[in-house]
Formats: sequence, structure tokens, C-alpha cells
Amino acid sequence: MAGVSVGLGDVGAGASGAPPLGGADAEMGALLGEGFDLAGGDAPDTGDEAAPAGEAGNDSAPPYEAPAETPGGEAPVATAPGSEAPAPDVPWKLAPDGQSYLMPKGDLARVQAAQKFHESVGQIFANPMEAQNAAVQASDMRQMFNDWQFGQPEALRSVMAHLAGTNHTDPTTRAAYQRSFTQMAQMAPDMLRQINPQAYTQLVSSMGKSLTAQMYEKAAQTQNPQDLMDAQSMDWALTGQYQKELPKADPAARERAEFERQRNEFNERQKAAINREVDDFSHNPQHGFEIGPNGKVGKLDQRVDAAFASTTGGDLAKFKAKYGDVAYADMKDGIKREVATALRQTDWWTEHTQTYQQLLADYRLMRSQNMPVHTLQPRVQSYINDFLSRASRVLPAIAQKRINATTQARLGRSASAPKPAAENRPAPAPNNGQPPARLTSDQWDKRLAEAMRV
Repeated sequence: MAGVSVGLGDVGAGASGAPPLGGADAEMGALLGEGFDLAGGDAPDTGDEAAPAGEAGNDSAPPYEAPAETPGGEAPVATAPGSEAPAPDVPWKLAPDGQSYLMPKGDLARVQAAQKFHESVGQIFANPMEAQNAAVQASDMRQMFNDWQFGQPEALRSVMAHLAGTNHTDPTTRAAYQRSFTQMAQMAPDMLRQINPQAYTQLVSSMGKSLTAQMYEKAAQTQNPQDLMDAQSMDWALTGQYQKELPKADPAARERAEFERQRNEFNERQKAAINREVDDFSHNPQHGFEIGPNGKVGKLDQRVDAAFASTTGGDLAKFKAKYGDVAYADMKDGIKREVATALRQTDWWTEHTQTYQQLLADYRLMRSQNMPVHTLQPRVQSYINDFLSRASRVLPAIAQKRINATTQARLGRSASAPKPAAENRPAPAPNNGQPPARLTSDQWDKRLAEAMRV
């Protein structure tokens, strides 16, 4: 058969040796022919392990070029030449060396294109699930882009519904979209004034009329002259005219206004309480997941202690005694600052900060809806573990640098301390040719202490 030989490793991975991608493997399989195994010889398990050519149990049997796989996905049937069940005729055959395939020359271009596609996609996406999610997100973005360009009311409502989170069933995603949409709506009037002053004027006029009507209604209910003057001032500023008489008070409207006032006060109290709980959730010194003993900062403290103790054989008390409490506290604070600075300089820090903010937002949402907040604990633990994993990569070098600097500073101060002047020491007495007197043990200790004194 006229053809070319393709190595198993070349087919299973791209030129760069990227691992198989699953979805891309299926695409290559479709290009190369139904039933072709891109993994390089991982045929279906038939219970018997096929031996390479020339190494079978019967050495007298000639080698046979078995097909890669039958089109139907069945295990290949190895038959000797001349038997009644010849191997099916497929365009791809395993070479005698067992390391490559024989293929028609016309399939080479398709194989090379599939390899290039597999290598390019493998460099962008880590796995097929990530590639599928990216495809779904890209499809949603194209749909929103088309609706936005179309510009009709229904299309714009669809875009706004998506951005406002009403199309999302996941509570976390919906809350994040609602939060962002609220911020965007507050910024929209200033942007509208820049791109279309006339539309901005109409928007302000519409909102002003609604606000003026509410102020007149309030003045009618309270019968307060100051409320009437405020409503007239607002009306004059917007329209150049104002009402001289108060509208008749509506008892039902008054009750609604009182109910709204009480409800707003209750909501404000609830909001303040939830804000305190959210802050307690993260920054409580006893149990906050950010600064508590079992939180992110508390766990980092334990890692720093372990790094210090490792220099004295695991004895932290010995290390503290060696440097003192003040130096120990200074080194510990400096190490934590340097670790945080090193992590902030990485792209990972942005993702870490977003995870922290999302945890707080989800806690707030679940607390406001009386949902069990303990379900956030696995995500909190994952957040802490991710931080500790990153911090542990830079902590040893930073801790050793701080220890070395503190040690050198202490040695430098000892070496630079002034020595006592020579005139302060007693002059040795002349021996007059006589041998020096033998010193006692106490005298030797005193002389040695004076010599070692710095």
C-alpha cells in the first residue's frame, strides 16, 4: 500500500507534546476515520494482551499487520494469513515495528491539520470542560452584542434582563449581576449627559415631575408650611411655575406613606445589623475567616512560627529566647508584610480579592434571605487553603532573609561596641627576673572574662 508512516506519539499529541484534550481527540478521530484510536494503541480490552510482532509465544508464526480498530468499535481480530476470516480492509494499518501507522498519502494533510488544531486548542484550554464553557459564554456574548446593535425595545430589554441577573438561576451569579447592574444604573445619568444632552434633560424632567408630585403629596399630608415651600421651590426650578394651593390630603395615601416610612426604617435597621454580621464574619478576632486564629492571617502566623522553629530544631521557645520578644515580634510582622507584598504583585491576587468580596456578598444575601450561612464554610476553607498554598511558596525565603538580617545586625552591634581604655586596666607588676606567680582558678576566670569582654 502506497502511503506514509505516522508515529503513535505524533498522533496522540501535537508537536509540542501537549496532552490529549478529549474534545480535540474526538475531532481528530472524525478527521482520520471512524474508530481510529488517537491515544496510540489503547485498543478495547478483549481479555488477551497482544504481543508485538516477532515476540509472540509461537516464534514460527510470521508477523501480522493488524488494523488499528474496526469501524464498529469492536476489538481487532488477529488472524494468520490463509485463514478463513481475513482482517477487514481499513485504510490505516499498524506497522511491523508497532510504533507507527501506515496511512494513505491523501490522509496526511488532514492528519497534519488535526495535529495543528489539537496543539493550538491545548495551549488555550486546560481541559474540554473549560473549552465548552468558553464556547457557551462566547455564544451568549454574541447574542447580547447582536441584540444591543439591533437596538429595538425588546432586544434591549433582553440585554437588560441578562445584566440585571433575572436570567440566572444560580443565587451567587444572580446577586453578583444585580450588584453590578445597580452600580451601572447609578452611573448611567452622567454618561447619558455626555453622549446625549437632550435625552438627559428629558430624563431629569421626567424624574423631577415624579419627585415634585411626591413632595406636594407630603406637604398635603403634613400641612407643614416648610414642606409646601420645598415642593414649590422644586417645581419652580424644574418648570418655572408652582402650585399655590395644597392638594387635598388623601387618608389612604397618608397611611401608605406612614407604612413606607416604617418599613424603610425597619429595612435600615436590618441593613445595619447585616453589615455588622458581615464584618464579624470576616474580621472577628476570635472566629473571623480573615483575621481570626483559624482564619487566613491566623494560619499564616502559624506558618511563620513553624518557619522560625525549624531553625532551632523545632523548638520555638528556644528561638524566642535567642532573639528576644521584641526582635521576634518585629521579624514576624515584617515577614507577613513582605509575604502580602509579594502576593499582591501577582495576577493571582486580583482573583483572590474577588473571591473574598464574593464571599462577603453571598453571606449578606444568604443572611438577608434567612438561608443557612454555614453552607459557605467549604468555600471559606478553600479560600484560606489557596492563600496558604501561595504564601508557602515565598515564606521560607523571606523568613530566612529576615532572620539573617536580624542576626547580622546583632553581631554588628556587638563588634562595634567600645572596648575599655587601656589606662583603666591595672599595669602588670614587674617580676624582677622572678617567675610569675601561679594564678588560682578564680584568678584565671577573672582574667579570661576581662579578655573576652567587648
